Order: sequence, then structure tokens, then C-alpha cells
Amino acid sequence: MTRYFLLSVCFLAYPTLAQQANEPSAQGDSLEQMVLDEMVVTGQFEPQSIDQAVHTVKMIDRQRIEAQGAVDLADVLSNNLNITLTPNKADGRTSVSMLGLDGQYVKVLIDGMPFPSIEGNGNNVDITQINLNTIERIEIVEGPMAVNYGANAMAGVINLITKNSPSNRVSVQEETVGPEYGIHRGRHIQTLTLGKQFNNGILLQLDFQRNDFKGFRNNFEGEDHAENDGQRGYDWHPKLQYSGMASVGYQNDFIRAKYSFSYFRQTLDQYSRIVFPDQHPSSGLTNPFAFDNLNQTDRFFHNLNLSGKLGRINYNVATAYTGVEMEQRTVRYRILTDVEEETTNSETSFLRSWTSRGNLTDFTDNPKIDVELGYEYTHESVQSINIDGGERSLNNMAGFASIEWSPIKSITLRPGLRSFYNSQFATPLIYSFNLKYDAPGNIDIRASYGRSYRTPNLTELYFYFVDANHDVTGNPDLLPEDGHGLSLDIKKHFRVNQLLAFSSLKVFYNDIRDQITLGVVNENPLRFRYINIERFKSKGISFINQVAWNSFSVNAGFSYIGRFNQLSQEDTDLEEFLFTPEANFNVTYTLNQPNLIFAAFYKHTGSVEQYVFDAEAGNFRKGKTNAFDWLDFTTTWQVNDHLQFQGGVRNMLDLRDIQTTAGEAGAHADAPQSVGLTYGRSYFLRASYSF
Repeated sequence: MTRYFLLSVCFLAYPTLAQQANEPSAQGDSLEQMVLDEMVVTGQFEPQSIDQAVHTVKMIDRQRIEAQGAVDLADVLSNNLNITLTPNKADGRTSVSMLGLDGQYVKVLIDGMPFPSIEGNGNNVDITQINLNTIERIEIVEGPMAVNYGANAMAGVINLITKNSPSNRVSVQEETVGPEYGIHRGRHIQTLTLGKQFNNGILLQLDFQRNDFKGFRNNFEGEDHAENDGQRGYDWHPKLQYSGMASVGYQNDFIRAKYSFSYFRQTLDQYSRIVFPDQHPSSGLTNPFAFDNLNQTDRFFHNLNLSGKLGRINYNVATAYTGVEMEQRTVRYRILTDVEEETTNSETSFLRSWTSRGNLTDFTDNPKIDVELGYEYTHESVQSINIDGGERSLNNMAGFASIEWSPIKSITLRPGLRSFYNSQFATPLIYSFNLKYDAPGNIDIRASYGRSYRTPNLTELYFYFVDANHDVTGNPDLLPEDGHGLSLDIKKHFRVNQLLAFSSLKVFYNDIRDQITLGVVNENPLRFRYINIERFKSKGISFINQVAWNSFSVNAGFSYIGRFNQLSQEDTDLEEFLFTPEANFNVTYTLNQPNLIFAAFYKHTGSVEQYVFDAEAGNFRKGKTNAFDWLDFTTTWQVNDHLQFQGGVRNMLDLRDIQTTAGEAGAHADAPQSVGLTYGRSYFLRASYSF
């Protein structure tokens, strides 16, 4: 049997290049070198192999995305170490944290440009809203990236690279939601991708996806239930997503250009548990109604990228104009007649953002040194009745520079500086330093230090939401956060005959002063306000191993992350750090005849501890959210060059709610006894046809 390997090289605005190679011969073709030559762009001066990149970059390629049966970014990140997902059944959002830092410190990018979110430009993103149908690969850089990507990138960046080669494909996916499935139950997904490469260098692409999540009823009776017995509605609310993208690319010997436009719409309906019978006094007949919340999110994203050469100098310039509109309506809904009778309350929020960034590289003929000069400009504005003054805006301008110097072949040094202006705050100089050392014995050592500086976002500064049940306000007197991050990565490559493996050890430490958080400023009545706390820290260690042998690919790892306990500064008897262990194990087996791929993805998330205030005892106690295990299994059958079937089981261990003793009681509710993780075991089947 002849085995072969496919090497793909992708870069924004370039077509994908693919080279098929036969099995490595004894004379020289190196399987190890082919694997390490996977090209990445995030945080690099120019496209580089993972092996040569100064930053430690994790890459999730299209093959892995397909193997997981992933539809959105939450699906594909659920199995990764050092990354934690937090779903919210109330609003349908799923946020991401990295290295113990929450979504405010994780920058989510599309082709290097921030993904728009109502709570920040690239931060606090709902990752269930990111369609993966257009994505070629995902690049993840853990650790401070403020010099390259600005404030709010202390934990790292997740950069999604869109496809740059034509494809024509249609697919249909049907999925249960827990045990529920039917025309009005389950999850129904349809996608269509069209692409055409012309001889004159023009590439056209169109993409559409419809993702219809019918909600999870669990023990509830849905929106048509007309009895006032607390059983109306859903455990997980229904939501419907439409996403589309159109792009045109052009390239010749002098310039590469790509323009893309994407549009996204999501509707999420929250059905009230309370039903009003509305009995007519004379006839005694009822016409029951409920006050339901209907939520709609619309997002658009224009992105233009130009790159090429000016003489010998490489340039890359990207400009994006993005907008998010969120509308929340409360309607009086007549249950028996399916009529929205009137809107009793309506709130609309708008975010508009202009971002432009560019860089110049390759200034010298000296192969030992390279220089990068860059700029970034961002303008954000928000309009909302929940923003003090109705409309607010922020401007950021920055210039940055880095130098890569290799005094000897095995060592690369990269210092960097970023100076920026913020329209509201005084800003310091940001700096970083990276070291890469190719040690003997196929060992790569990477060390990095970065200063990070996060300015408050518009919500933290000006948010205002006060009614009978809520009292949450922003704080225009907030101080910016000042942070420092350190990491060390040691990676060793192994090669034994046809077995290729690597082991990677990472340790990290993050320290943030004046962290911004939502704090209680009054106990009775309960009032919340964004405040600066004195300090937040996280530290940890992870150990990852990957083995590829013949038809098997195995990935296994372990991490141990500690989060700083703020209370320990006041009470030295309390532990300073509270730690959470994680472990994962993934295995893929390829059967060439009849072209079957079997894959399993397992992750263990250990218990999460935190101190909470015990009102009865009048002191703090340690609470815990229980550990849990997650397991997915998929099978992919490539029938021929055109037709593919895939089926699988998500959440095979049937997780739903996780028990917790770490919740705090609110003004109107007792402390929660559990947190909703998901809706249980589900089964899916996908059919795809390429033409």
C-alpha cells in the first residue's frame, strides 16, 4: 500500500498551495519536516512554518474541524487545554477564557481583524455566533500579544483564517438536542459554498449557512403551553442563525487583494414561565397570554486586505468596518392564537467600529535581521438607552515596531514596542521580548515576556441599567489595567521509523493590577458598579504530547491552572491560588479502504474552587463547582471524490447541569445549586456533496 502526505500552505490573500509527497524514503524525504512546515501567520512578520515561528502557535486545520463535526467555534474549542468555555442558557451565549483569564483578555480575530462584539472589539465574543464553514484553519497564540494586537490581548489571540481556494459544496446536518428530535425539535443545519478561480487571477466565493436550534424543553412544555403552572417555555431557549459571506480576491506579480463582506443574524426567544389566563367576566372564556422577550442580533463585517511589495519591502494593510445591532423586545403574546399583540418594551443597541492596521517588513538584505514597522487605528461608538448620554465613542491610535535578530543560527531574539494614544486615558509604552532557541536534540525553547495595558470598554465606563430588579452602572472614573505576562515553552520532536511525535511543556504567569470587575457597592438595596480591584493573577503548567504513526494520530495532555484569590490579601490564612486540573485525550484512526475516519475527543475539567461570602456565618467559605468529563465520537465516510457522510455522538457521557456550592445569593434569589453546562447527549448526521 502506498502512503502519501499532503502539505498545504495557506496565507491571507494568497491561493492555497498543496503538494502531495510519497512516503518518506530512506534517502531523505522527511515526514517530520513536512509536518513542521505547516505555515502560520498570527504574530509573524511573514508566513512561517510552525517550527520556525518565534511565538508558540497552535493550529487547528480544516481536517481537524471536519473530524470533530464542528459547526461553530465553540464546538472546536471545547476539547482544548488551557481554554475554558462558559455557556449561559439564559441568553444562549458561550464565552471563552484562556490561561485563567476571561474573555476580556482574549482577542478573537477573523483574518487578523477583530471580530465585532457589542461588549468589545474582538473581546467577550459569543463564539457560538462564529460560523466555521468559511474557515480554513484556526491559529491560537497563548500569552501576551499586546504589541502586535493592542490592549485586551493579554491572554492571547484566536485568529480564524478564511479559505483562499475555490470550493463548491452543499451539506445538510440533522442533530438531536438531547433526546429531542423532530420537525419542531432538534437542530437543523444547511450550508452552501460556491467558488470560482478565473485565469486572470480573480477568485470569487459565496457562502451561506442556516443553523436552526429548536431549543431544549427538558421538563418544560414549550411556547404553546397555556397553563400557569410554571411549565411553559424551554430549559435552553430556541435560536435561529443565518450567516453569509461573499468575497473577491485578486493577485498578480505585484499585489494581492481580497475584499469580503459577511452578514449574520440571530434570533433568540425567551418564553415566560408566567401565563395570565385573561378570563372574560361574562362568558368565562379565557384568552391566555404571556410577556415574552424576543432578541435579535444583526452583524455586518466589511474587510479589505492589500499586500505585496514596494521594492524589496513587504507590505500588508487591512481595513475593516463592522457593526452590531442588538434589539430586545418584550411582547404580549396570545398563546392560543399565536399573535404578538403589542410590544410593551423595546431596547436597541448599536456598535460601530472602524479598524485599520498595517505593517512593513523585510527592510534589509541581511538574513540575520528583519524589522517590522506597523500601525493600528480603531474608532468605536455605541448607541443605547443603557449608555449614559445615549451615545459614546472611543478612539485608539498606535504605532509598533519589532526586530527579529539571529546572532547565530540557533537563536532568534525579538524585542517589540508599541506606543498608542487613547482618547480618554493616558497610556504607557507597551513592550515585549521573545526568545527562540533551537537546542541540540530536536528541542525548541521559546520564552516570552509582555506588558499589557487594558483600557475600560464603553460598557464598563457608561453602562446604566436601573429598574425595580436591577441596579448596575458603569464608572467613568475607572483606571486602566496594567498587566505583565511570562511564559516558557519547551518542545521536543521525536522520530522513530514511521512514528513521529512531540512533547511540549509550558509554564506561564500573569499579573494584572487594577483589574476591572463588576462589584457590589451597596448591600441593601443591592447595587452593582464596575470597579477596580487591586490585583488578579494566574499561573499554570501544561504538558502536551502528540503522536502520529501510520493510520493513528493521538494527542494527550494535562494542565494545572491557578487563579489568584483576592481575599488572601486580607486574610493570610486563605490560600493565595486556587487550582483547577484539566486533561484531554484525542485519537484519530484512518482506514484507507473504504475511506473511513474514526475520531474520539475526550476532556476532563477538574473542580473549580472559589471563596464566597456566607451571609449566615458572616464570613467567607470555600465553594466548589464539580468536575466533569466530556467525550465526543465521530465517524467520517468519504464515499467518493464528491460525496461524504459523517455521523457522531456529542457529549456521550450525557452531561447537563453541574452541581455547585460556589454561587452567591442575590437580591431576589437564593444561591444556585447547579450551573447549566449543556442539554445532554446528542446525535448528528451530516451529508456533504462537493461539485
